[in-house]
Formats: sequence, structure tokens, C-alpha cells
Amino acid sequence: MLTSLKIAVATATLACGSLVAAAPAHAATVPECTSYVKITQPNSTFYAYKPAHQGSTTCWLNRGSQGAGVWALQRNLKYCYGQSIATDGSFGPATEQALKNAQARHGLVPDGEYGPLTRANLILFYTIPSGRAGGC
Repeated sequence: MLTSLKIAVATATLACGSLVAAAPAHAATVPECTSYVKITQPNSTFYAYKPAHQGSTTCWLNRGSQGAGVWALQRNLKYCYGQSIATDGSFGPATEQALKNAQARHGLVPDGEYGPLTRANLILFYTIPSGRAGGC
């Protein structure tokens, strides 16, 4: 009886553990993007938003991430890559697929994770303070 109980607990633990989204391997040393920074073009009023963590753009995002960093990523994917996604700050399946599409466009491995190579290659959407004009 005790052995059956141990097997049931181990099976339940494995089943539940598989439902939890795993953080990328680099997450131990690099924080998740919980905010964004405003990037201004030199000698211009055009600006863009880039995912960040406490002012640093060295951060990661993947499915399950939430917040302002995801919103900034979604904004760039929507306007610079023509992806039909919500800019709701929730990194779900649609955002993951949109990111994979952008990664493939740049010849990157389309893993759906916002990490160092994606961060370096992603095109940003720049707009002017009035918000009436913008471009990539």
C-alpha cells in the first residue's frame, strides 16, 4: 500500500511539474524583463520602447511572462513585423508565435524566447511624442 501511495505521489508531482513553464537556462543570472526603457534616436524626438529590468535591457521574456516588458515587445512585434497580436502585456501563444516569426525573419532559431540574440536583432517601433507618426 505504501509503495502504491509513493508511486501516486511521484506521478502527481511529475504531472504537475510538467505544467509549470520553465524559465530559460540563462534566467539564473539574467532577470526577467519587468518594465521597459524609452530609447530616443540621436538628434530626434522619435522614441521606442524596449523591454528592460530596472533600466537594463539585458533581460529575458518567454511564454508566461507578464507586464510592461511584454507590452513593449508586443508593440514592436505588432508594428514592425505586422503581427496581429494584442498589446496586453501577457506573453501567451500568440505572442510566442509572433516572436518566432520575427526570429525566423532574422535567421535566428525560432524558439519563441526573448533572449540575447533576439534582443540584439529585434527592430524597434519609433514614434514621435504626439503619437501621430512612427516607423521601424
